[in-house]
Amino acid sequence: MKRKCGKGIAWLVIRTMVCLLLSVWLVTSVTAQPDHPSGVPVQYYLTVSSAYDSPIPTSGWYINGSIIAASVAKTWAGPTGTRYVCTGWTGTGSVQSTGTTSAVTFTIDQNSSVTWNWKTQYYLTVIDGGHGTASGQYWYDAGTDAAFDISPTTVSGGTGVQYVFTGWSSSDPGGYTDSASSYSVNMSNPITETANWKTQYYLTVTSPYDAPGGQGWYDSGSTASSVVSSPVSGGTGVQYVATGYTGSGSAPSGSGTSVSFNITSPSSITWNWKTQYYLSVVDGGHGTASGQNWYDVGTPATFGISPTTVSDGTGVEYVFTGWSSSDAGGYTGSLPSTAVTMNNPITETGHWNTQYYLTLKTDPSGIVTIPGQDWYDSPTPVTLTAPAGPPTHPFLYWVIDGVSQGSGVNPIVVTMSAVHTATAHYYTAPVGGEWAPINRVQMVTPWVALASIGIAVAAAGSHRLLKKRL
Repeated sequence: MKRKCGKGIAWLVIRTMVCLLLSVWLVTSVTAQPDHPSGVPVQYYLTVSSAYDSPIPTSGWYINGSIIAASVAKTWAGPTGTRYVCTGWTGTGSVQSTGTTSAVTFTIDQNSSVTWNWKTQYYLTVIDGGHGTASGQYWYDAGTDAAFDISPTTVSGGTGVQYVFTGWSSSDPGGYTDSASSYSVNMSNPITETANWKTQYYLTVTSPYDAPGGQGWYDSGSTASSVVSSPVSGGTGVQYVATGYTGSGSAPSGSGTSVSFNITSPSSITWNWKTQYYLSVVDGGHGTASGQNWYDVGTPATFGISPTTVSDGTGVEYVFTGWSSSDAGGYTGSLPSTAVTMNNPITETGHWNTQYYLTLKTDPSGIVTIPGQDWYDSPTPVTLTAPAGPPTHPFLYWVIDGVSQGSGVNPIVVTMSAVHTATAHYYTAPVGGEWAPINRVQMVTPWVALASIGIAVAAAGSHRLLKKRL
């Protein structure tokens, strides 16, 4: 029994050794080719892995000591706007453990592997929209932020034309649609950003007077407008009146003091004006003056006064005598109505004479006719002469406004600086056998009565009337 056991153990050992040798042989047969007596070298297996591209070399057997140059493309195109960039490798065996390039060279002396590493990038497309300079268009690693920009935001398009940036638009997930000229997006997919612009046109507004608004830039198709204030003072007696406007481009021409239109091209508005001068007509204190107003330069202006004779109560009136003016082109003369040409401001002033009425009477009434009763300019001196009366009615004296001018004083002078009434007094003839004093007024100077003959005798300097009863 002991012998059998010894043999069993030995057999077990031998079998184990054989199995071990067989395992080593099997492993060696898989991973390396043993040298044959004929001198065939040992080979090692290189495993090559890559998610993209067709790497060089591919997986396979390589002779021990061979120098192997492994590589892939630096970038590999994916769908539109997507690419894959080699970031290096991971190696085992004879290959360096890591690297950051798309190529590696090594000498194989054992079973080895190369795994190529990649990152995804997405393309940011930045379209300038036809104006300015866009920046930021490039490839960006997935998940990173990409900044983009447009500059300048206002671009000249020639005289009276400009383009103004209004914002970005994008239809891609994560894209930006808004008005900022600079922005950043997260690149989780390809993104296209398009700059948007609007066209603007310039409206030029010119005017020699006032300060009309409206000049500036307008969006194409929008409403442009301009307004002036009219009239505009040019100093005393001068003004400027807007007559309308002349347009160019898309601006119309017309009349009035305001204009609005849709602007579709560079445009201009020129405001047109006319000069006016003022005719001042001063009535001089009487009557009603007409014609005072503004008149276009070079046009005739008619003016006048009415009525030309104005009553101011009993015995007083004012009579128009004419116009006077110290202005160039003004009228100085007696016509109540005329015209002047308005080449400058003109003032016309009416002038009047005051007239007073002189009333003439006799006492007794109607005994004689005395000329001179009329209207007289103040202060005209008027000479009054009382004619001799009938033999029975000799002239006695003048009374002016109730004041005797003295016995026998004739003629007299009346200064017409007021309304006056002048009465010439005469003796009366005997009536009924007696001498009757005129209006029975007793004169201050006595008369000498000759009662014996009943005749009134005028002594020197005597003025009193006596009455003798027969």
